[in-house]
Amino acid sequence: MPRFTFNARVEEARAKPMWRDALRLARCVVPAEGWYEWQESASIAPVAARKQPLFIHRRDSELFAFAGLMAQWKPPDGGEPLVSCAVLTTSAAGHMTDVHTRMPVVLSSDAQTAWLNRELEDGNEALKIPSASSAPDELEYYPVSTLVNNARAESEELIRRLEHTTHDIAGELF
Repeated sequence: MPRFTFNARVEEARAKPMWRDALRLARCVVPAEGWYEWQESASIAPVAARKQPLFIHRRDSELFAFAGLMAQWKPPDGGEPLVSCAVLTTSAAGHMTDVHTRMPVVLSSDAQTAWLNRELEDGNEALKIPSASSAPDELEYYPVSTLVNNARAESEELIRRLEHTTHDIAGELF
């Protein structure tokens, strides 16, 4: 699995050599408070439209459990082996389609146990595990600071709701 590959399309995981073995033997759960997506927004730049980051999370503020695939790989420079993971993504559903066409595969508590079952080596069967613990209506999103565009930034500021009103590209209020 390449070092900078952090998403894997669930529709392609069975067939692509990069994901096939991990799907069969190295499934993992990735805990998260939420994720970011970006929408075009003229309201954050006076001259040209820029992308407004949105933070997507559960309404109840509980953690997500994303379906993930992991791999250990040796860097080309011959350094120490590294462990990496990728989050499986699927087509967005419900109101999440207003934000993006894709979203992470979210596992319910029961699905987490099944997803991690090492006896289930058939990747095709693993992908049939129910994953709708967070139905789209359980999710909400709001605009956050463009500080999230800096990969080195780390603070609670990154998930703080912007206080001013922000509009999406269609002019609808968030």
